[in-house]
Amino acid sequence: MPPLLTTQFSLEEFVAHMQDLLTSNQPAEFIKFALTGQHQGHQAVIDALQNQIYHLGEDEVVHPYTVTGDYDSVLGVSPNICIYNHSIVVNILPKFQDSLSKDVGITHTVKYRGVDHPVGLHHIPNLPFAKWMVRNELRIFFPRLWVPKQ
Repeated sequence: MPPLLTTQFSLEEFVAHMQDLLTSNQPAEFIKFALTGQHQGHQAVIDALQNQIYHLGEDEVVHPYTVTGDYDSVLGVSPNICIYNHSIVVNILPKFQDSLSKDVGITHTVKYRGVDHPVGLHHIPNLPFAKWMVRNELRIFFPRLWVPKQ
């Protein structure tokens, strides 16, 4: 497969493009763009310096806003494994300490004894199943093993 053409985005443009895909009833394209940066044969490239908050080497604030989050990773939840055109490396004996144990701000509805409970992903038993490319991980969650704390 030939390399994709690249399209440069500022962080604001990247988020706006994701919102456009989501609001224009294109959920598959939204998910693909949010997780891979790929859309219509192009690979998104975010220019981290384009919207910098500080001048390089100085403490002077450039933009009058406060940073309240980061975009160093994107998480997706799916009942299906959909990895195309890439080999995966399966963890034959995953380590318990590599399980997701910190809050990532995503909940999943788990049914326990007939009642739906919103549960943080880090509370649902899980294991790192596989990796592909540089920083992509595939985790398997076992929601039926979750029980409320007593």
